[in-house]
Amino acid sequence: MRIPHLQNFMYILLMIPALSACQNSQKTKQQANVREEKQEGNSIDTVNVKAESHSGTWIDDFKNFRDAAYYNDVNKLKSYFNFPVNTDSSQLFIGVALSDEEAREAIRKLKFFTEADLKRYHKNLFHPAFMKSLLKVKSAELFKTGESSSPKFSDKDGDYQMYVTYNRDNHTLTLNLAYSNGTDENGEHVSEGEYNLIYEFDVLDDKYIRFKKVDMAG
Repeated sequence: MRIPHLQNFMYILLMIPALSACQNSQKTKQQANVREEKQEGNSIDTVNVKAESHSGTWIDDFKNFRDAAYYNDVNKLKSYFNFPVNTDSSQLFIGVALSDEEAREAIRKLKFFTEADLKRYHKNLFHPAFMKSLLKVKSAELFKTGESSSPKFSDKDGDYQMYVTYNRDNHTLTLNLAYSNGTDENGEHVSEGEYNLIYEFDVLDDKYIRFKKVDMAG
């Protein structure tokens, strides 16, 4: 009569790990469901949601470009250009800080802009005002609505602000650095001092951005 009891006891011992594994699996699924429910309720600005929602899209490449420009990572910056770049059609020299006349004229004289030129002039092309304002553009807002802007800043050239827009119809990303530096000796507003430096990128396959041209308005 002892053997059946022993068999029952051994059977219970064998079942305990299986029951524990089943409970852990159910607990993991419940935790995953809670995370998903929280993510659905959160705004797109939440870091985890942003990373998952934007995976493999143009907004990732936009953020990577911004990081590469900020950290002066020329090797990464090169991937955002199709070299050699025709300086006439791209008007790269316009993007150079207006106060840096020497660099601007040097680029203007080039027929083609190469990787070596990018290494030499990238800090002029993506100058401090460009970077300071671009870093304050909210990528989550840009991805969600197609547009975002930085706060307004000031430097020796006046007040400036970055406006970034994504055109879904023609697949272009526009970085518009708008200056409003018009005041005369009496502190009165002068409209002639307003202008825009506009950097345009093509969006390829909804995943990658590539430099297209620079323009100036105003």
